[in-house]
Amino acid sequence: MENPCHCTDHLRVYVDCVGKHLAMAVVRCQPDDTGVTAYTGDGTEISAGHLALTAGARSRRIKGTGAETLPLGTERGYHILYRNHGEQVSRPVGWAEAGLYATPMAHGLRIAGTVEINNIEAAPNAKSIAYLKRKSHEMFDPLSTPDDTWLGHRPTMPDALPVIGPSSASSRVILAFGHQHIGLTLGGVTGKIVTDLARGQAPSCDISNLPPTVWSTGLDCQVFRRLASLCSPFGIITQALALAASGR
Repeated sequence: MENPCHCTDHLRVYVDCVGKHLAMAVVRCQPDDTGVTAYTGDGTEISAGHLALTAGARSRRIKGTGAETLPLGTERGYHILYRNHGEQVSRPVGWAEAGLYATPMAHGLRIAGTVEINNIEAAPNAKSIAYLKRKSHEMFDPLSTPDDTWLGHRPTMPDALPVIGPSSASSRVILAFGHQHIGLTLGGVTGKIVTDLARGQAPSCDISNLPPTVWSTGLDCQVFRRLASLCSPFGIITQALALAASGR
């Protein structure tokens, strides 16, 4: 996929054909026995039979959903873009030792890599950007100055699994977030699962190990980091990469 924005643009066109797209910030919701009312920042009320919370790393910010107390963290990744060097590779090329990928995109050559567990409001780590610049120059002939830098916030739970299922606050609120790096890959099947749950049908695949009720109390970022290193092999790798990046 050379331009992910094109994918989201097509999805928006489809939504407009079958429903309605509203660019509003939902700040809280109020579920009851018959449905859910969502309240936007300007006071608009939107009522529906169910509400699907799919706000990624920002899912805890919407009050009344039951997601506020979940130990949702952010696995932050970086990339830099060289607009005039897209021809350097014809396909994604990984450099395992350096922990990065070079990918030809519609707008140029993207160098992406490094991982860190941190608060969503934390400032970007300048060392990670400098590392990508240095390694991209080692991987290829000396390149120009990057034309763009990017920091992404991947929604991450301590066990490295997404949260998918009815909220502890109400079965009318369906939570679906925490897909880490592969939200685009798992977006379609997650949407199907959410649709099945909203219709009162059994999901087409087993989600018994993904319910929000697994996490009954909120955890701060420091505890999250510790759990991330203990709960999964991927968490250990994440911590190792974050520590390595901070010392580069």
